[in-house]
Amino acid sequence: MAFNSTVDGPTAAKLLANYGQVFEWVMQNTAHASARVQCATSCLLAQLAKHCPELFQNEANLGSFYEWFTRAAQSAQHPKLTTFAIQAMQNLFVSFDSRNCSAILNNQFTDIIRLSVEKVLDRAFIAGGFIVGLADSVNDICQHCDASNLQQELAALCTSVVGTINEIIGAGTAYSEQEIELLVNHFGGLLQVTVVQLGTAGLTKELAAGVLATLEAIVKSNPCRQGSLLILNGMLHALDSAAVAEVAAATLTIITSTVEDAASEFDTSCKRLAVGLLQDLATSMGAGFSGVLDHVTAMLFKVLGDGALPTDVKTTAIMAIGDICLMTEKAFQPYFERTMEVLIQAGVASCASIDPSLPPEDIAHIHELRHALIDAFMSIVNGIKSPDDQSDLAGSGDPSGAADDRLVGSIRNMFFYIERLVTLPDLRVDPELAKQILELYCDIVVLWTQGQ
Repeated sequence: MAFNSTVDGPTAAKLLANYGQVFEWVMQNTAHASARVQCATSCLLAQLAKHCPELFQNEANLGSFYEWFTRAAQSAQHPKLTTFAIQAMQNLFVSFDSRNCSAILNNQFTDIIRLSVEKVLDRAFIAGGFIVGLADSVNDICQHCDASNLQQELAALCTSVVGTINEIIGAGTAYSEQEIELLVNHFGGLLQVTVVQLGTAGLTKELAAGVLATLEAIVKSNPCRQGSLLILNGMLHALDSAAVAEVAAATLTIITSTVEDAASEFDTSCKRLAVGLLQDLATSMGAGFSGVLDHVTAMLFKVLGDGALPTDVKTTAIMAIGDICLMTEKAFQPYFERTMEVLIQAGVASCASIDPSLPPEDIAHIHELRHALIDAFMSIVNGIKSPDDQSDLAGSGDPSGAADDRLVGSIRNMFFYIERLVTLPDLRVDPELAKQILELYCDIVVLWTQGQ
């Protein structure tokens, strides 16, 4: 391992000079009779791909690397070696990124993905605990590929992954319930990345219909809900607003059943994802989201009032409320007063002293909650600053333009919350938060003055 560890020390230029001289010898060891030597060589190649990708800009070196990858990825005898090989390819795609992808990587993209996916589905790799690392590798390869030149290949991959998920779900006793959940969640992540890489232009109506049908199949095959949520996330980012409107009803049904969780079958990570999808859906639909405000605001208020839900889920809900207000503007007026009451209550709770004995992740979630409240207030203020909303919210339709007392009271409470927040000794203030607080102060002063 001393040989491998040297890649973490010298500069990339020195690595290139040193390893460039012995690269041929390193590649010879990929075919060594000893499996231990082969594994050590694979580990080294993975590190070189990560720390010294310039070595592989030499077409001869890259060609030798690809030939080795093909042999190693096809092997079922040594899962550890194969995993190192796929990680090496992952590191190379990440290092090159889409800007510097070689023609060899582009031309062989389909085979690279196919060989990698085969191992994700291999029972020996599932049983050996390699599936998580392999699935992450496949996602990274797809995420960092040269998408602009691989639209046809990505469309084929999208179709292939849809078929794979459907086969897994319909496999009967071929996989255990736990294996089905694991596989569908990972392939859901891959489908999410693929859909995003295809984008609006590449995700045709036919492909989108296939993805949606698979999504509905996943929902019916509980407990594979996380996979469906990941796919939804990808679709909402890839589809245009008109296409999102067509799938909005099905999307909202999945989100609602996950958040409300009548049978108590979903963990908090699923609920956090589902709540975050409301934010994505509102951003994609814009003013078209107004038609579901009754249902969505009631669901978000319920989340914020649920003492059993952790802070990170509530933080996501607060961010969603802010974006929903910003997107729907005037249509949000009937929900403004209740929203401000709920957010101020959350703000008061967030101002409590943080117990230093809490786990670090819990402390981080409290700081994120404080930041999310500022974000939400910024979005709400920007929403009500629009000309139509200002006349409706601040004037209550009164020709004299007199401010609505409830709006003034909400603005005042917002000011008092910020005043309390900035005096907290444990407040973490980075430049972005400081800028947001100052801008929010400015907006509050303007709105408050107009209300006098």
